[in-house]
Amino acid sequence: MPKVFASPELGVDYLSGTKAGSLKEGAFDPTFGTNHKFYGFMDYFYVGNAHAQAGRTAGLIDIYLNTKIKTGTKSMVLFNLHQFNAPVDVYFSTTKLSSSFGQEADLIYNLNLYPGVNFKLGYSQLFSTKTLEAVKGTIHKGVNQWAWSMITFSPTFL
Repeated sequence: MPKVFASPELGVDYLSGTKAGSLKEGAFDPTFGTNHKFYGFMDYFYVGNAHAQAGRTAGLIDIYLNTKIKTGTKSMVLFNLHQFNAPVDVYFSTTKLSSSFGQEADLIYNLNLYPGVNFKLGYSQLFSTKTLEAVKGTIHKGVNQWAWSMITFSPTFL
């Protein structure tokens, strides 16, 4: 069995937002579906309903730590942590809220079964805040989670 090898990656993504009540749009909108790859596997930001206040996208600051740990010749574990914040002030009625949307943890097991056949098993959990509730227009649940599995076939022709 090979030595366990970890490759951590620390970074920050900053997507500008628009202040509530502003007449000028200042929010950056990532197009073409890059949001799932970069802003956590739970897809709370830029997928489906907006994270906005008064019709204006609040933007996003994503502070993340991604780690790949090789666990065998054909397997690895990926562990991603995210701290999500708003780059603009967020309000509920007239009360200013914390800038924190919450934290997300993603855990993925990746196994190459055969050449061209891959298996993945994942689990994600989002620890949301009242600020996220305010911009999503949802009831504060505190903890949101999901699990998934995937088998990928990539045949090679000639």
